[in-house]
Amino acid sequence: LQVGLQSTPLQVLLEEIYRLKNYRYACNEQLASKLLAFLYEQRIRQGMGQTFEEGKQVKQLIDQLDQRRRQDGGWGWWAGNPFHPFI
Repeated sequence: LQVGLQSTPLQVLLEEIYRLKNYRYACNEQLASKLLAFLYEQRIRQGMGQTFEEGKQVKQLIDQLDQRRRQDGGWGWWAGNPFHPFI
């Protein structure tokens, strides 16, 4: 059991975003989830008047997902997998 206390809900959200960004698996769904986490963090930090220093990782994730995109424009679970509508 782990209990935490923060002064603002945004700090809790940033901690959860950190966990998602550091998730070790890299299927296409997880890469897209990591990308969303980075983009949410960027908006939160801008709203808090803080700098966002993860632009390079955002670009890398976009490039990686773009490379994994199938000829038909969709994605499978993993690079080279058949199209899956959930992804």
